[in-house]
Amino acid sequence: MNSAATLIQQLPELSDDELKQKYLKQKQGMHTLAEILPFVEQETLALRVVKLAIKVNIKLGAKLAGMVKPEFQTATVNLIAQIKTSPLLKIQLLALTCSDTAIPMLLKGLNNKEIAMRRNCIRDLGKIGSQAAVIELARSLHSEDSQVQAWAAWALGEIDSQPAAAALQTALHHEASGVRAWAVWALGKINPTAAVPALLNALQHQDPEVRWRAAVNCGRINIKEAVPWLLNALRDENHIVRARAIAALAKMGDRVAVPHIIELLNDPDSYAVSLRAAEALGKIGTETALAGLLRALNHDDSTVRGSAVSALGEISSEVAVVAVIRSLCDRDIFVRGRAAEALGNINTAGDANLLRMIASGLAIAIDDSESYVRWRVAAAFGQIGTTEAVAG
Repeated sequence: MNSAATLIQQLPELSDDELKQKYLKQKQGMHTLAEILPFVEQETLALRVVKLAIKVNIKLGAKLAGMVKPEFQTATVNLIAQIKTSPLLKIQLLALTCSDTAIPMLLKGLNNKEIAMRRNCIRDLGKIGSQAAVIELARSLHSEDSQVQAWAAWALGEIDSQPAAAALQTALHHEASGVRAWAVWALGKINPTAAVPALLNALQHQDPEVRWRAAVNCGRINIKEAVPWLLNALRDENHIVRARAIAALAKMGDRVAVPHIIELLNDPDSYAVSLRAAEALGKIGTETALAGLLRALNHDDSTVRGSAVSALGEISSEVAVVAVIRSLCDRDIFVRGRAAEALGNINTAGDANLLRMIASGLAIAIDDSESYVRWRVAAAFGQIGTTEAVAG
């Protein structure tokens, strides 16, 4: 196998057609060229390769323009800038270079009257992802254009680096709520190691939207260090924050949170919080969670009762099955319907006794006065294997 040095020595000896055929029209050749191009010492040779690549495929040419030695990139990126094409494609090509040389050209587009141009220019800075790009995006957070501000926060989330995380943490204190919201959202896209400190601070932010978005991200990327902060968020004055904190803890499967979540089954300010609490207990599924769900079946709000019933359907135990069967007699039609649905969804894992219990309960409800419930019962029978299951 030829060494990189040997291949580089051979490049000047190839005709344009040979170079195209060997390196620009075959996938393996393209990979080889991408590996050796950063080591080409002659600027004229680097320019020749990029020019030929542009003729074959402009996107390939753009990528190669950013792979030559840094001191050659002013010339190669200018080749891309001189391509006669639409403005939107031009900025896309500049972004493909991943070269700092393209940054000033993209920044010029932020003054364009077309919204699509401004949006793509700022987002393409995120694709370049270098330290220089982070600096310019951080500056754009203070643009006079509010849309550019928000897009800059989004673009920083595309850059997985500590400087990007630091810029986003600063943006959490931006005067514009939209920028703060985008900043905390973007933190959820960055490597957790870099984002954790900023997200933990965001859980205590004065803006409730920042707090609940931070809770969502903590659950989504499974930040175990956030559990104490999320437990504290269960007492937040804002009901959305409480609901999102519950969901995050459930997604993380944190059992320590169960007693605290049970308390929120009777949230005084928002039935949505109670609803999320019931759903969370079903996901966590401990004995303590089961006890909390059983109490929730007596909640005044039918939506909470229905959620508790559905959550019990996630727990494969006789106690849960009996409780769901009792809910087939709930005063609310939709709770009864959800009870039938839950019985059909319970995973019996081959337990014949549990299957008989479910079938027997459904058989009682087959004559419900409401057609909706009867329809749900029939569907549940279909899931467990028809009414023949009753006989065992």
